[in-house]
Amino acid sequence: MLIASVESLITAISHLLWPLVAAALLIVLLPEIRKRFKEGGIDVDVLGVKVSIPSTGQQVELGKIVGELGTTVEDLQTNLPILSERMDALERRGGDRSPHRPSAGRKRTGTSAEAAGVILWVDDRPENNTLLSQSLRELGFTVVQARTTSEALSSLKSGRYDVVITDLAREENGEYVPTAGLTFLSALRNSNSGVPAVVYASVGGVATYAKQAQELGAIGVTASPTELIGLLRMQPEQRFELQVRREVERAGLSVSDATNLRGGPDFIVNSAGRRFGVEAKYWSRSPSPATLDRTVSRLTEALHRMELSEIIVVTPVPIELTLPQGIRVVALSELTHALASM
Repeated sequence: MLIASVESLITAISHLLWPLVAAALLIVLLPEIRKRFKEGGIDVDVLGVKVSIPSTGQQVELGKIVGELGTTVEDLQTNLPILSERMDALERRGGDRSPHRPSAGRKRTGTSAEAAGVILWVDDRPENNTLLSQSLRELGFTVVQARTTSEALSSLKSGRYDVVITDLAREENGEYVPTAGLTFLSALRNSNSGVPAVVYASVGGVATYAKQAQELGAIGVTASPTELIGLLRMQPEQRFELQVRREVERAGLSVSDATNLRGGPDFIVNSAGRRFGVEAKYWSRSPSPATLDRTVSRLTEALHRMELSEIIVVTPVPIELTLPQGIRVVALSELTHALASM
């Protein structure tokens, strides 16, 4: 499920709707704007005029804003029926708004930029995402722009980011590269930074390269602004769980969810006649003794009850833990090797 909850989807839509008001004002005032320009002896196409975005100081052509606005409106038209279906489903379930099992990892509260997170957005034409970037800032995110793969990788080395957005096709060193986003995903994965990545591209690009992007670790590939915001508003634990699943799928293993099995790991994996569990834990350091005891107790019980050969606990970074036989911890960067040796 890409939208963490209906509440998140409603919030996302509310932040995407504000450009509609601006569009209405633009349509109403367009004749007067043209009139004032002509009175001043300047005959220009109004859609060529640039406006300033106060939060960034960036100047953007009105024509580009209108183009992005059209994409946003079309996307909302597509997603509003989906929202209605989800609300109906919630009503049938009695209003349960917590489809994801709570994680013992880091918890976030509030709506500050720190709580929302820091986004690195890789796109050679950031002006095409002006409205969406502004919406994300209003949601509390900090958005840092990078125009090339090398610039993005340099930013990742010097700063801390919660998630990366990349387009697919862009100019690199003065040359148009239709698969630049895939090259970046490969470099990101090889850097072992552990930062989750989302591909936001054209409908055609998504249709052509979605599978390759997911194989390179992208937790989402979309052309939908609403879906993108849903992915970004996921809790870090949920994004990390998607990262782990992508790695297991990339290894060519059969994966099934186990969150509906009480006390079980996140995934059940079948490989060469063996059946083992995978648990994603968003731990950046050793957990408290109480948290570790609860986790070990639950997984040990599941190991025997579900007749699993082993349970692998995956963390974002290497952590040394003493665990009972049949349970081991590996960092995300080591997961591929661990799966290959099973």
